[in-house]
Amino acid sequence: MVSGGTSFANRQEAGEQLGAVLREQLGQQLGQQLGQQQELCVLGLVRGGLPVAEPVAAALSAPLDAFVVRKIGAPLQPEFGIGAISEGGHTIINEYAAHAVGATPQELQATINRESQELARRIQVYRAGHDHLPVEGKTVVVVDDGLATGVTARAALQSLRAKGAGRLVLAVPVGSASTVADMAAAALADDIVCLSQPRHFRAVGQWYDDFNQTSDAEVVAILKKFAARNAAYREAAAAAAAAVPEAAASDEAAAASSSAAARVTIAKGVGHDPAPAGEAAAAAADTAQDQSAAPSAAAAPQPLEAGSSELPPAAAAAAAATAAPVQMEVTAEEELVITDAATPGVRLHGTLNVPQAAAGLVIFAHGSGSSRHSPRNRQVAATLNEAGFATLLFDLLSEREAEQRSNVFNIPLLASRLQLAVEWMEVTGKLPHGFPVGFFGASTGGGAALWAAAYLDARVSAVVVRGGRPDLAAAKLPAVTAPTLLLVGGNDYHVLDLNRGALQALGSAGQSELVVVPRAGHLFEGPGQLGAVAEAAVEWFGRHLKQQQQQQHQDGEEEARQV
Repeated sequence: MVSGGTSFANRQEAGEQLGAVLREQLGQQLGQQLGQQQELCVLGLVRGGLPVAEPVAAALSAPLDAFVVRKIGAPLQPEFGIGAISEGGHTIINEYAAHAVGATPQELQATINRESQELARRIQVYRAGHDHLPVEGKTVVVVDDGLATGVTARAALQSLRAKGAGRLVLAVPVGSASTVADMAAAALADDIVCLSQPRHFRAVGQWYDDFNQTSDAEVVAILKKFAARNAAYREAAAAAAAAVPEAAASDEAAAASSSAAARVTIAKGVGHDPAPAGEAAAAAADTAQDQSAAPSAAAAPQPLEAGSSELPPAAAAAAAATAAPVQMEVTAEEELVITDAATPGVRLHGTLNVPQAAAGLVIFAHGSGSSRHSPRNRQVAATLNEAGFATLLFDLLSEREAEQRSNVFNIPLLASRLQLAVEWMEVTGKLPHGFPVGFFGASTGGGAALWAAAYLDARVSAVVVRGGRPDLAAAKLPAVTAPTLLLVGGNDYHVLDLNRGALQALGSAGQSELVVVPRAGHLFEGPGQLGAVAEAAVEWFGRHLKQQQQQQHQDGEEEARQV
């Protein structure tokens, strides 16, 4: 068993130890799937992950295939990874790293196009252009030789989840403790197995005595060993899908539900806390929600007394409705699917939380490469819920749209989704007419929030932007009338300059503020920094959303008296 700081002889040895732990530690979760080739498969991230995955597949008596992922390097520093692209077109960009090296969207797109060509070449070499082993509804063990930044693993897991994998297990011999913790919090995998998490981790290669580059020829040779087993797996999967298509869909939903309840993180060496069960449940609910019915309308608000008993009944009812304090229906972790009649194929998954007597609704706009599962946004949302605000976290892009990298920088499109969310909530009755609404935008989502606020004008009562890119909505800033709070890390120098300029350009400049969190970077990762962001958001929305609600109540009472 490997302890923190001990290296492996080579990838083969690392895979043997990893396979033994997987079989022993995950046996209870996988149960009878071990040895059943139609229920379990192993995918090695090529090229370096496949020699590790070979003994893992042998230990699990499972078929083995390659999964192609390409690192996206900085335009002028290709050795410095700022993202990854995987089979299925899933692309992840570390926006902060991209800004740090000065990469423009055009340069990033050119790099992505180049790596996409190399990705296609490798698929042709390894599998003659065919798709990898079927994963829909299956338990899929994703293996790599180590976890440094985790960006390639993230891209692979997102792609496999989108393809319907029932249970995802990420398995690596060694990894950065902070990266493993981040991966667990993001809940991209149902289980994470990492044998060693050294305290002084710098690179994967330092923990191998032999870390020579794996060649295309080695990948092809390994896959040939599993040709017969893989063929049997494909045949069994095809037969099962043809025989019981409805049962397969049911099994997939059941697998997602089961994984949420039994999330396990296994690590030897330096440990960490597993992700909260709620985050894993939120990730698993994405699949099950596709089969849900349309949300029910909110209960009618309870009116106040009409006031004068001399009013005719109809007039009294009208006065009561005018004076009624509109309220949202209380709900917790309600999964929604926001749809648009104009674009039938778009389904945007979201999570709604409404506490008792909510003072307003805060709609979140996530940054590029993120989603409604963003752990930072979820932490801020939880603080807002505790303070008496309703929150809606939803995906600004559908799964298919997210596969097109340029969409994450399409600010008009992202802003239109915020507008759609407000309209959809009102049409379905979940958001009473006139109920105070605020936006919370992070990174590129900050630009989308400001753009949407300019369009919706008075319908948006306040905006909070965390580490945002207001420059992406520069043309719309003078039209923003909502009081806006810009929160920026003191060490996030480039973004800080952008926000200083944006503050003066806002149409609501006289009511807006820029707050700098000392020593914080772009992601507010330091102790207490994200908590400071959440507290500032509570104060800002409390000042503006609650004020609007109180004013509406007073106006309603005055109108009722004048009827």
